[in-house]
Amino acid sequence: MTQGSAALSNLATIVTTCCAVGVLGLMVHRELGPKAASGAVRPLPTHLVSEFDTIANKGHRFGPADAPVTIVEFADFECPVCRGFELHTLRPVQAAYKDKVAIVYRQWPLPYHRFALPAARAAECAGAQGRFEQIHDLMFAKQDSLGLKSFAEFAVESGVADTAAFNRCAASTSPMPSVDADIAAARGLKLFGTPSIIVNGYVIGTVPDKDGLDSLIRVSLARAGARQ
Repeated sequence: MTQGSAALSNLATIVTTCCAVGVLGLMVHRELGPKAASGAVRPLPTHLVSEFDTIANKGHRFGPADAPVTIVEFADFECPVCRGFELHTLRPVQAAYKDKVAIVYRQWPLPYHRFALPAARAAECAGAQGRFEQIHDLMFAKQDSLGLKSFAEFAVESGVADTAAFNRCAASTSPMPSVDADIAAARGLKLFGTPSIIVNGYVIGTVPDKDGLDSLIRVSLARAGARQ
């Protein structure tokens, strides 16, 4: 091999390695979530979706219907990034803004998470008895118990009254239209992974940390005020 050929071969190896590292970095950023994103450049909206009202009127709303800022989250109960975002970013920021911010949770159970789809079904079954928010919070808080404790136990801890009806619902193998509709919506929007966040119609290009989400909400509140 000539020196020129060797140099080209070495350059190709370096480029290939750099590309692999870059792709791995992007994967780790999404999988590790807020911790990996801390200190990063604040996330910016990528694009505005025209059908936001339709997207926000489905799923499960936490907060007032007339909140000036609505955050739609497509998430997976077994996703560790979703858990970190829920516990350390989304809920604390919502609590700080009180009735100014509402959250709409939509299901996106990923196929490679073994317990994600059963957890989504269980949450919908609890929701049929008015306890979706309670079981939602509990399953994220105790995510490491998914698969180790029964969904019936989660339901009881969440205050589900008719446990027999819940158990029948959770054990069913029939389609769950609400979950199917959420999955179809996520795919239709060409979202990239969980959690995917949409703030007042703007799809956010990464998982925001607490400061980043706070900044996005303040900008959205200013825009909402300007429209009034």
